[in-house]
Amino acid sequence: MTVEDIELAVGNRVYGGRLNVPDEPSSVGVLVLPGGGHGPYGGIFDRFSEEAAEAGMHVLRYQSWSGPLEFQNKTYGMVHEEMDAAVGRLQAEGCETIYLVGKSFGGGVALTYVPAAVDRMVLWSPAMRVAEGASLEDVIDVVLQDLEEPPLSPEALTDIDVPVGVVQGDADEVQLPRFTEEVVDGIPQGELIEVEGLDHSYSDREWGQHVTELTLEYLTR
Repeated sequence: MTVEDIELAVGNRVYGGRLNVPDEPSSVGVLVLPGGGHGPYGGIFDRFSEEAAEAGMHVLRYQSWSGPLEFQNKTYGMVHEEMDAAVGRLQAEGCETIYLVGKSFGGGVALTYVPAAVDRMVLWSPAMRVAEGASLEDVIDVVLQDLEEPPLSPEALTDIDVPVGVVQGDADEVQLPRFTEEVVDGIPQGELIEVEGLDHSYSDREWGQHVTELTLEYLTR
């Protein structure tokens, strides 16, 4: 397994990223989206990327915000565009089967948009609630700091047509389990993967290893 520094072009913007490349030729790729409060490097992100590459997958991560201000000035539309560019980069590497793994905000945004080439997703404590009457179309170009309500309606969840495994800890005080259960119940091929004792941070090494194993097991079914 090798790690390459890459540049991801998205419109007129260019973001730095990393691509974990397996030792043997592979047509499988994974896009990893981080939470809003941290980037896609270190901790569980490095662990998952390394183990997925060892299992024969290309793993792409990129960083499109460097702090809270840049993050809060993102829109869902901007992140969707980034996701498409990242998937395109994996396809350029020869990937025909593509998975998506998202943590917290990254998991939440994946619920609002699944690129057409994505075959399966695992979301780690996705930061999202559903709201009756919500319309993503109405807020897709509104910066995150100005959003007042969740952008996702129960009806929108029924449009997700890929298998989705959702990892949720019962000790999570950021994304409460009851909200995640509501999300999973609305996804036609949704599966709740409950982890007793897991909080929202995934910072403990043993938890990171456990979640990595659960994720790879779900992706390779």
